[in-house]
Amino acid sequence: MRYVYTLVEAQEVSFQGRPLSAMPGIREAVVEWLTPGQQIVSRPTGRYSVLHAYTGKKNIFQAQLLQKEIKALPLGYLDLFGEDPAAGVRLYGRADVPFVTRGSANPIAAAFFDTRTRRLQIVQNPDPKTLMARFAARAPRGAVAVG
Repeated sequence: MRYVYTLVEAQEVSFQGRPLSAMPGIREAVVEWLTPGQQIVSRPTGRYSVLHAYTGKKNIFQAQLLQKEIKALPLGYLDLFGEDPAAGVRLYGRADVPFVTRGSANPIAAAFFDTRTRRLQIVQNPDPKTLMARFAARAPRGAVAVG
């Protein structure tokens, strides 16, 4: 499985000068459509949060003949949720990426990837319990966490 998280900046959205506590509704959308760019306004707040951007599953076709494997053919990722913002970055199969298993959990590997600089920083000992907090605390804007 592949999970990708991205760091996003929160936006404050207002309709006709009044802050909205939720997504704009149908009434706000219609008014904005009639007078575009004048009714619904968003401003960055300076606060950041981690957003789950993508989940995919590695799809491998295994051909067998008389219960003996002939060929394993990787077919790429089957998209389960979202769009992968770091589609070209792969951790599986790289010699420099350690996969860690804790107890009976599945092996995990992780890295921080800055989409602006294309810099990949491998996390040497990823802990699922603290990984997102570590990412939010030290990742630069425009970065995504890949696992």
